[in-house]
Amino acid sequence: DLSCHHTIDPQPNPDKFPMHAHYMYEIFYFIEGKGSYYVEGNSYKLQQNDILIMRQGETHKLQIDGSKPYERSVVHFSPSIFKDYPEILRPFNDRPLGRLNQFRESAFSTGHYISTFKLISNAFEANQPKFHLIAHLYSLVSEIYLAFDKQANNAGQYADNHVIVDIVDYINTHLFDNISLDTLSERFYLSKSQINRLFKKSTGSTVWEYILIKRLMKARDLIQQGSPALKASSKCGFRDYSSFYRAYKARFGCSPKSTKNNQSIAFNDG
Repeated sequence: DLSCHHTIDPQPNPDKFPMHAHYMYEIFYFIEGKGSYYVEGNSYKLQQNDILIMRQGETHKLQIDGSKPYERSVVHFSPSIFKDYPEILRPFNDRPLGRLNQFRESAFSTGHYISTFKLISNAFEANQPKFHLIAHLYSLVSEIYLAFDKQANNAGQYADNHVIVDIVDYINTHLFDNISLDTLSERFYLSKSQINRLFKKSTGSTVWEYILIKRLMKARDLIQQGSPALKASSKCGFRDYSSFYRAYKARFGCSPKSTKNNQSIAFNDG
């Protein structure tokens, strides 16, 4: 329920960073490179020492300049770690999808969050006792909590006059309905080609890829909570179980029925 990695790519390949989501919460620390981060249709231009946070199921994609070295540290953790102090997770939970994800260095009162991130990374690499990691994580999340109020006016750059943000919001509200490009075209008075082009530009995926990831994430949650795989697939908008099975196994690397016994499913890391 807690992991950390520090990675340096001397020549990053942009194609290796597709849109993805996680079943745990993520804190992303940008150390070096040039690029932008797309979260639920919102674009955040990256600067050195930026922090980005994503909650469970919040889709994100890195657009990186392959000509410059790319260095980052990433922490993934289960919210259950903070079950006794849920208020501390307000920066992750108390905001709309894709909004207020980014924290500039200026949002923090000190540079303590940078040294704390290094402590977490070093402790994880040295295989230190878990309570050391959790203590450092509490410190880091506390820093983010204090910076959260300063970020009220930094909701990212909305794409194309909020159109994509509105489309993303609509999809999430009607995620398990029979959504199609025709539906979205009629709703937002745009052609299907316009929607696909704008959506791909702002999220890094097609409309259907986005819907598929969201539905699979929810189905996985239901299965882990005890729901039969067939029932979960139907509830999450899949009309054909065999198609659901193939998509699920391709995304998570295991069958739906084996999910309950596999707590280490991972996603692509930015």
